[in-house]
Amino acid sequence: MSSLKILLISSLTTLVTLMLFSLSSLPVYAYDEIHVPADYPTIQTAIDAANVGDSIVIDHGTYSEQLSIDKSLDITSSNGTATINAPSVLLPDAFGTLNVVDITNGATVTMSKVIVSGPGSANCGSIQAGIFVSGGAMLKITTSTIIDIRKNPINGCQNGAGMLVGSAKLSTTGHAEISDVTMTKYQKVGIIVDGIGSTAFVKNNDISFGFVSVNIAANGIQISRGAQAVVLDNKVSQNICSAS
Repeated sequence: MSSLKILLISSLTTLVTLMLFSLSSLPVYAYDEIHVPADYPTIQTAIDAANVGDSIVIDHGTYSEQLSIDKSLDITSSNGTATINAPSVLLPDAFGTLNVVDITNGATVTMSKVIVSGPGSANCGSIQAGIFVSGGAMLKITTSTIIDIRKNPINGCQNGAGMLVGSAKLSTTGHAEISDVTMTKYQKVGIIVDGIGSTAFVKNNDISFGFVSVNIAANGIQISRGAQAVVLDNKVSQNICSAS
């Protein structure tokens, strides 16, 4: 009997040792916090250098950049006064559209306390969206501002959305959670959620056209072509057409 007890205790000790060794050998993932411009001079270089799950903190300032985000990241500003401003010429994305920020490739991106701003040039179609969510990506955005997504000067051109989530025309889907965001001075529409498979949760946003005497029929929130959304407690105003 004593020999059996000793054997059982010895086996248990070996098992516990193996378990502790296995746990200690598991990789530990530490997500980085990257600061712009302290660590990288531009937001895009920080995005390119970041690993999935990293946080990017943008210091006060205006950054004339066009961003492409294809990995899951958290993006915020240090004090809520970082502006991502459309450069003088926007380059087409994979779909041929001209946007200040593109989020794609199935990424889940969290954005807060940032300002995304236009305008585009004087040409019609010079800017399609402030933020375009495509390729099955998810954007969770809060306490931010999207402004001046329009041609310069504004006129009746049928383009310029604060945010575009998915596109039936382009056969791509997007997903978004949009809360406590101010959108104003857009050319055509504040938020578009478009196409079968695209979804959104839209709550507590302030969406206003912000112009008078413009020959265009602006829209506040558009859920279209089979997209699905929950829309709650938003303030939508000034979306008028002044055409005679």
